[in-house]
Amino acid sequence: MRWFRVHNYFESLRPLYLAIKLLHFHFETIDFSTQTLHRTLTDQFRFVFTLLLDCYLVYKGIQSTSTFLYLTDSNIVNGGCFSALILAFLFGLFMAPKYRLRTQGMFEILTNIAEFDGQLRSLGLHIDHQRHHFISTVSAGLWMTMGLFVLIITGTNRTSEDWLDLSEMFPDWISILAMCRSATSLGIFTCYITMTLYSLKTGFDQLNQAIAKHLNITPQAINRIPRTSRQTCQVVRKIASLHDLLSDTVELFNECYYTQVVHALTAAFDFTIFSIFSVIHSNAGQTDEVTLRVTWVNAMFDGFFVVYTLQLIVAASIVNETCKRSSVMIHKATAYGRYDRRVVKELGTFSYQLYHHTPKVTCRLFDLDWTLLYTMAGSFATYLVVLLQFDLANLNGI
Repeated sequence: MRWFRVHNYFESLRPLYLAIKLLHFHFETIDFSTQTLHRTLTDQFRFVFTLLLDCYLVYKGIQSTSTFLYLTDSNIVNGGCFSALILAFLFGLFMAPKYRLRTQGMFEILTNIAEFDGQLRSLGLHIDHQRHHFISTVSAGLWMTMGLFVLIITGTNRTSEDWLDLSEMFPDWISILAMCRSATSLGIFTCYITMTLYSLKTGFDQLNQAIAKHLNITPQAINRIPRTSRQTCQVVRKIASLHDLLSDTVELFNECYYTQVVHALTAAFDFTIFSIFSVIHSNAGQTDEVTLRVTWVNAMFDGFFVVYTLQLIVAASIVNETCKRSSVMIHKATAYGRYDRRVVKELGTFSYQLYHHTPKVTCRLFDLDWTLLYTMAGSFATYLVVLLQFDLANLNGI
C-alpha cells in the first residue's frame, strides 16, 4: 500500500504547483480542498519583487554577455549566439507577467479537466491520479535541475586551467544568474505545458475507451451491448458533452500559451542553427581555442532547446492524433451501429460536428504536429547552407 493517496486531479498536480510557486513563476494561491484560486497580499509582493528582479537580471545579463559579439573569429557566430541569448533572457523576463495575465485561463484548464474526470465516472471510467502524480513529481524534479546544472557548469569553470573556461562568456555572477533564470524558466514552462498536454491526452484516451465500451464501433460488435434507445441517446449525449468540454480545453490551452510557445520555439530554432554552424565553422578550418570553447558551450546548452522542441512537438502531436481517433470512432459507431431513428440522429449530428471541426493543439501561426517538425528540419538545412555560403565568402575574402 502506498504511503500517500491522491484522490482528485488537483492533488496530482501539487508537486508541479509547489515547484512553480517556489521558483516565483506562479503568483496565486490554489486551495486544493475547495479547488479555488485566490490572490493574497504575499502573492502581490512576490510578483512585484520577481518582476523587478527579472528586469535587473536581464539588463545586467545582456550587458555582461555582450562579449559574445567579439568573442570568436566569426561575426556570424558572435551575432547569432548573442541574439539567441537575448531571446532566452527575454523569455525568462516575460514568463512571470504572462503567467499573471493568463492565470484565470490556466486555472480554467485545470478545472475543466477535473470536471471531465468527475463526469467520466458516470460512464464507468476514471483517470489514474496516482500515476499522474508520480509523473508530475518526476518531471518537475528533472526540469528543475536544468537551472541547477547551468549554475554548476557556469559557476565552477572559471579559470583557464578548466577544460571549459566560461569566464569570458559569463564574466560575472549576474550574467550567470540571468542564464540560470532563463534556463529554469524554459524548463518549468516545458514541464507545465507537457503535463497539461499529457492530461488532455489521458482525457481523450479515456473518452475513446468510453466510446468503445458503450457504442458499436465494429461490425462484430453489433448488438453486443443490449440497451434501450433512450439509454443509448443519453450515453451519446454524455460522450458528446465530454468531448465538447475537452475541445474547449484544447482551445483554451492554445489561447493561453501560444505566445510563449512561439517565443521559445524561435529562440530554440535560432540557437540550434548557430550552434551547429559554429561546430562546422570551428572544425572546417584553423580556429583559436576560444572559438572551440564557445562551440562546445553552445552545443551543450543547445541540448536543452532541442529537448524542449522535441518534447513539445511530440506531446502535441500525440494529443492531436488522439483527438482524431475520437472522431474516427464516432464515425464508425454511426456507420456500423444498428440503432433506431433517435439514436442515429444523435450520432449523425455528433459525427457531422466532428467531421467539420476537430480540436488541434496550435500556436496560431502553425499547428504543433509532425509536419511542423519536418518543416523546421527543412528550414534548418536551408538556413544552414546560406550561413555556410556567407562564411565561405568571408574566408575567401570576398
